Amino acid sequence: MGRIAFLFAGQGAQVPGMAGDIKDEPRVRKLFDLAENIQPGIVNTMLTGTQEELNRTLLTQPTMFLADLAYAYVRESERGVPDCVCGFSVGEVPAL
Repeated sequence: MGRIAFLFAGQGAQVPGMAGDIKDEPRVRKLFDLAENIQPGIVNTMLTGTQEELNRTLLTQPTMFLADLAYAYVRESERGVPDCVCGFSVGEVPAL
């Protein structure tokens, strides 16, 4: 297999329902539970919020972080640890 890179999106890539397709994955569920303990309601906002809500920076950044990290967890379990990572804007945080 070739090299693997994970690219993490930043503010502006948010869409309603992001990460909804993987919300029941065990590691993702743990991540979402942790996020709920820190900022109650953030997962529901990510999964069911409107585009207008998700465009508010106060919500955009934590929801993008969660979605980016959730997808990374799933891809890592499928393909292994990436050889490199890159993030744009708030995507730099999950890349770290």
